[in-house]
Amino acid sequence: MTGMADDRDEISSLDFPCGAFPAHGEFRVRFQDGLFRWTNRGPFNAEALQQFDQARKAAFARWCRMQEPVAAVVEWRESALMSQDAFDLYRQGLERFLASPHQLRAVAWVAPQELEGMRFMRQRFIDLFEHHQLPLQLFESLAEALTWVAAMQRGKHSPSASSGQAGRTNA
Repeated sequence: MTGMADDRDEISSLDFPCGAFPAHGEFRVRFQDGLFRWTNRGPFNAEALQQFDQARKAAFARWCRMQEPVAAVVEWRESALMSQDAFDLYRQGLERFLASPHQLRAVAWVAPQELEGMRFMRQRFIDLFEHHQLPLQLFESLAEALTWVAAMQRGKHSPSASSGQAGRTNA
């Protein structure tokens, strides 16, 4: 494998076992041009986040070269709502991931403003990412998100987004 993925080369959270209850929500990822390209379909329960944690580990193990900075673009579909248990698992998984060796430089989220749950969840995620000093920006346009993460990978660590929807509240 060359590190480049095509549309058939992806990992889904549904590929992994979950707890005693069915997962609600799915996380799909492929690696393309140095970017983890996630598509998240919610709403999400704790079982879905358990599967997401496994999918993230598998994705970084498969595609990440430790010497090269990477970024993620996350497209949210249908809903961004998570139960409190699911959000707690998201936070715990992110903290474990960030404590491990990685070269993740930035995360861009793409979602329409009216996406179910995004207004409610937005500040929770922003606070979490700011606490860990991982740049997160929210965009409505995929093109703007791709431009921003490319700049972040090149080391231009400006947290402001051209769309005016910066996730960083102290920008």
